[in-house]
Amino acid sequence: MENTYTKKWFQFDLARFRSFNREETEELIKVLSRCGYNGIGLYIEGFFEFPEFGGVPRIGCMTADDAKWVCEVAKQYNMLVMPMTNLVGHGESFFCQERFTYLGRDDFQFDMKHEGFYSFAKSVIDQFIDCFNPEIIHIGGDEVKLDEEDRKDYVKFLSDMCVYLKEKGIETGIWGDMFLTHPEMAENMNKDVLVFDWWYYGHRYESTEMLRNAGFKNIVISPATQSWDGIVGTQQMCPWKELMRWKCEEDVAGDEVEAFLIDAQKQGAYDAMLTDWENYRGHLIWNNLHVIARFGRYVNGKGLSDEELTQALFGRNTPYMECMHILMDAQKEHYRQYQKLPGFLVKHQHGTDGIFNCLALCKLLQCGDLLGENLADIFNEAETKVKEIIADWKTESPLEDRCKRHLYFAADYAKATAVTLRLASKTKALYKQISYEQYRNPEKYSEMLHKVQADFTDFANSYPDWIVSLENAISDSGHTRRDIDEMKNVKALVEKLVIRLDDFDIDGVEYNKKLALPSWKALLCSVLGDIDVNK
Repeated sequence: MENTYTKKWFQFDLARFRSFNREETEELIKVLSRCGYNGIGLYIEGFFEFPEFGGVPRIGCMTADDAKWVCEVAKQYNMLVMPMTNLVGHGESFFCQERFTYLGRDDFQFDMKHEGFYSFAKSVIDQFIDCFNPEIIHIGGDEVKLDEEDRKDYVKFLSDMCVYLKEKGIETGIWGDMFLTHPEMAENMNKDVLVFDWWYYGHRYESTEMLRNAGFKNIVISPATQSWDGIVGTQQMCPWKELMRWKCEEDVAGDEVEAFLIDAQKQGAYDAMLTDWENYRGHLIWNNLHVIARFGRYVNGKGLSDEELTQALFGRNTPYMECMHILMDAQKEHYRQYQKLPGFLVKHQHGTDGIFNCLALCKLLQCGDLLGENLADIFNEAETKVKEIIADWKTESPLEDRCKRHLYFAADYAKATAVTLRLASKTKALYKQISYEQYRNPEKYSEMLHKVQADFTDFANSYPDWIVSLENAISDSGHTRRDIDEMKNVKALVEKLVIRLDDFDIDGVEYNKKLALPSWKALLCSVLGDIDVNK
């Protein structure tokens, strides 16, 4: 492949509960440099200690000193730093603070008509300029709801900010999705802007062409590691095809992140940024290095074999890529089967999230035997293979040690997914059988009820080991400790479910006065929360 890429960037998500960790960030910059990147986008939104505003929305936010430090480190590796905020939608980082709620239309979107909005937006931009001294600032603009009047305000605001930044000698970056959703907005939009054409998965044959036809000249192709949708980063078909203007049925290999880039090249688009989102609920950035390395080498016209990727990452052969293929294959099969479930069980939920999230667990448990135990077997096999391989990995650098610990947790995450899937695949059916026996065969009913309680107890008793494994993996990382709190919360709720079932145990109680078993859904919601799983 001819090496014609100019911008070869990576986006690091610091907005989703993650703390800024200097050691980890410097390690990441070194990895990016070795893999051929020349820029890093720091996705901050408002999770920053703005000097003018004072205070922070949560502990662990970047500071002005951190900003200056990261720019100095990046400069040593000839790497551009692009701060990224979001000043139309994704305003949660601001609206979670009472002092900024007056600017919100809701908890997500700014009120662009508010008289104080423009001055606030310019203040955010100015403070980023003071702290980062950047060449480019990304101001967001994605995933917002726009009626006809909003669209005029949207175009005017983004165009005005482009002018404001240009007068300061700075380029403006925006996301491109809203111009795909509402193509008519492009007519009056300032075209002196970098449009980031972002998609999560696989091939995207039409989006870059649509943006080109809309008049945008500077387009940055932005696929993703897909870090939020499984145990390790992997590519796949888009799971929400019904939300797209076109359908793309072509599947891709687990790490084939270049699929979107290949499509964009036909439109002459040779600027690219790999995005990495939502490193929480066990989704660890250091388990995405296979995709990061592949993207970096592709945009530099270099080889993509496992050996070449491993050499780029570690300077020698390691078992890292072998383990990644095992885990990618397991979760991709999980993904294929999970997407066959009824829509209400799938929408905005990822099938591996059950050990972290009550809603995801509730949905998985409602799947019953729709998934089947074969998936549990696949994940169990993946866990066993990975642990056997990394047991012999004699690490020779801090990076290798970090990756080995993260891989160990990925294997435990696979095991936890297997346990959850097995519980989901059999418990609903067993519960249904129990309901038939409640007033027919009390002895059998009691035995089966105790079996359900024992299964949930075993599930809860697995949590301490998973928590220790995660704590070990993230001990020197900015990865959110909220994951551990969530795991403890889900464990407590599962234990509460076991106790709740005592209400329907016939031991020592006059049988004809016992409550009839509630529906499976009602039982889960009574303990896991009154959750509308249809949302």
